[in-house]
Amino acid sequence: VELRPSGQVTDMGVLNEFPITEVPGGVQVALGDAYGGERRRVVARLRLAPQAEPGPIDAGEVVIRWASVGETTALHAVTVPMTLNAGTDPDTADAEVVEQVLVLRAAREQAEAHRRIEHGDFDGAAEMLSSASSTLGGIDGHQLRAMELRVEADRLHTGDWDAASSKRLFSSGRSASRGRRSRFDVTEEEHQ
Repeated sequence: VELRPSGQVTDMGVLNEFPITEVPGGVQVALGDAYGGERRRVVARLRLAPQAEPGPIDAGEVVIRWASVGETTALHAVTVPMTLNAGTDPDTADAEVVEQVLVLRAAREQAEAHRRIEHGDFDGAAEMLSSASSTLGGIDGHQLRAMELRVEADRLHTGDWDAASSKRLFSSGRSASRGRRSRFDVTEEEHQ
């Protein structure tokens, strides 16, 4: 995926932890292999130049390139305009985008918790997991993962932590930061 911002964009960053390469006119985000029906999400932060009036803004374009394999192999490319709507009402934010930003924030908190565990700071790691739990707790469909993070934070406080626990924490956070569903992305009804 290439993100090519327009002149209206003064700064841009990708919130996911994908390999990123600067290319002429923007950045290329390497998503890796995907399988039929798999959904990947790339979340970018754009800082826009001040706008005189509310309304649509040409923020650039997204170029998606992929190779399909099967009976035949083919290369594909699709260019999609990035049009944003500048407004004054914060309640018009896209709920799915807000959810993904919060999921990525929780993933960063998990990664920081993992880093702290590796350095022996179990109390600091527990604080990061508690924060990630709070971040996810208010998002529909993520309450189970929030509860599991809270339990993991409690396990850190009581000293009931091992290498397998660290590996699970790292793996789940990395999956979330790469826009993949994890085993925790289920509704409570699916869990029962």
